Amino acid sequence: MFNKKEKMTITIDKEKYHAIEQKTKVKPEKYIEKKINDININDIK
Repeated sequence: MFNKKEKMTITIDKEKYHAIEQKTKVKPEKYIEKKINDININDIK
């Protein structure tokens, strides 16, 4: 397996952005990046 990062652009609406910011107390970019990195390839069908 290669250890290579790919760039991706994600668009979310402003309300969702602020909701993530308020609930998690972290930058939404970091929260979303962590969620994507936590995806287990074995779970994808």
